[in-house]
Amino acid sequence: MGANIVGQTNNDGSGINVSISDNGEYVAFGSPFNEENGMWTGQVRIFMWDGAAWVQRGSDIEGLEIMGRTGFSVSLSSVGDRVAIGAIGINGNTGRTRIYQWSHSDWVQIGNDLYGSGGESYFGFANSFAANGNRLIVGSSASGAGYARVYDWSDSSWVQLEEISGNLSSPAAQLFGTAVSISSDGSTAAVGASRSRGNGGAFRQGLTGAYSLPDLATSLAPQIFARHSIDQLFPNPSDHITTLTYSLEKSGDVSLQLFNDLGQLIHERMEIGYLGENQIRLDVSDLAEGLYTLSLTFEGISISRLLFVF
Repeated sequence: MGANIVGQTNNDGSGINVSISDNGEYVAFGSPFNEENGMWTGQVRIFMWDGAAWVQRGSDIEGLEIMGRTGFSVSLSSVGDRVAIGAIGINGNTGRTRIYQWSHSDWVQIGNDLYGSGGESYFGFANSFAANGNRLIVGSSASGAGYARVYDWSDSSWVQLEEISGNLSSPAAQLFGTAVSISSDGSTAAVGASRSRGNGGAFRQGLTGAYSLPDLATSLAPQIFARHSIDQLFPNPSDHITTLTYSLEKSGDVSLQLFNDLGQLIHERMEIGYLGENQIRLDVSDLAEGLYTLSLTFEGISISRLLFVF
């Protein structure tokens, strides 16, 4: 499916960690050993499928700190509009994770930096988003027991919900937090410990624990995360009328924006969306042939789909 996506320089580690959106249209590649800004500063690139090839979406997300290793871990939200990026070498291997949002023309950081507890925590060794991008788990593969932290998005910042710790009594370093994953609804997290049970040989038996988490919609009560989804954009490609079908979990104002391949806003409309399924008919017959981004915003959260006009 398309040509290979290769690193920009030799030995930059491109592809050491990858993440793909649910619909397969977006993919993120981490290159933690990229040296464009100095030794092992790192880099992340995101690509989208345009129907024939993989095309880079937005600018490179560059690491700036020497030995920071930006891109050691990457995770895309289900629709590909958010990406979490781990940089395990920041602050003497304490580690840091940053989250970026697609802003119709480029990637922009949202919220606060997330840091490890200190020392050689390697915070950001692994990360994983719940489907809507409002909950994130980050692994910290410390030289000791290690840990994983769960964060929720709250208006303008990431708020720590829970910390899951490894077993300090283990006779060998567990490396708890080397792998993390969270279910699509954010209710269950799994954390891997690659040196569990003290096995000292080349092969180490792993241990993965599963943990229940508070409901995503109520964990920051009384705030309620509004959820909306684009269910269908049909026909796509289109040369005349295409219909956007979307769903809301409650009624409210909806903004629809259409951007060209340069990120320029060419159409915008507001309407009231209602609980359940809604439809918007779009006439694209006057648009030039090409690739467009359709963005649907509800209560400050945007989700996007690609639209092909021929």
